[in-house]
Amino acid sequence: MVNMPADEEYFTITEAKRRAGMKSDDALYRAMKNGRLKTVTKMVGPRVVRLTTQAWLDAFLASRNVSPQGQDEMTP
Repeated sequence: MVNMPADEEYFTITEAKRRAGMKSDDALYRAMKNGRLKTVTKMVGPRVVRLTTQAWLDAFLASRNVSPQGQDEMTP
């Protein structure tokens, strides 16, 4: 498990999809499974929830050449 400062805000993959402006969270789940999007696991009652941070989401999006708003960057 990755250690992060206690003041770092964690949010769900669904929230990450919204923040990235994506229509589907499939790419985020694939990236999580392939280790390209860092996440932590938390138990919420009987459920296991995967959480990420804005810094981790930004790093993933940068690796895909996608802006945080989800728009593909065009190279001249």
